[in-house]
Amino acid sequence: MPIITRKGEYAVLILLELASRPPRSQITTRQIIENQGLPPKLAPQLVAALGKKGWLATASGLHGGVSLMADPETIAVGQVLEAVEGPLRPSPCRTGGQPCFRVGACALGKLWDRTHRLVTDTLFGTTIGQLVRAQHLLDVAFGPQGSPSYGVERALAESATAVDRGLAARVRGRRSVAHRAARRHEGDKWPIDEARRRRK
Repeated sequence: MPIITRKGEYAVLILLELASRPPRSQITTRQIIENQGLPPKLAPQLVAALGKKGWLATASGLHGGVSLMADPETIAVGQVLEAVEGPLRPSPCRTGGQPCFRVGACALGKLWDRTHRLVTDTLFGTTIGQLVRAQHLLDVAFGPQGSPSYGVERALAESATAVDRGLAARVRGRRSVAHRAARRHEGDKWPIDEARRRRK
């Protein structure tokens, strides 16, 4: 699987912060750092790296700041990660710190290769624009919860819990309906059985 560091994650968060605002609007690097909880020393370096790709523009001065210059629908998450981390290569198989002797003839290694392709395809098939829309839906569903940027992981975890509770409630509802139907069925049968017993 590709090795994705915090550095790549922070770069994606910078673009998400900018893409969630009106087109070409400016925001200071300090605001991005505060809103997304980024390391103050690393954020300017990432802004510079993303600017070299032509995605961002920076302006100095009293009314300066950082603005998004590219359509977020054209920026793939995989591109962002490679812009700050280099090519997304699978983590090498190692045994005791040394390259694995099974390379090329290992079923597990083949699984890792397939997993790497699936993850890479997902990263390059997902755009910043898509992430912005997904985050908006999560924010609407769960609210800010007291933090400037409500985390995707926490929202997904809570939504999964809500789904589980909903499924449990539906199962209980089905059982209750089935129980009532069974009781009605038993009640319907009783007069018939009683009539048969009397005829005998």
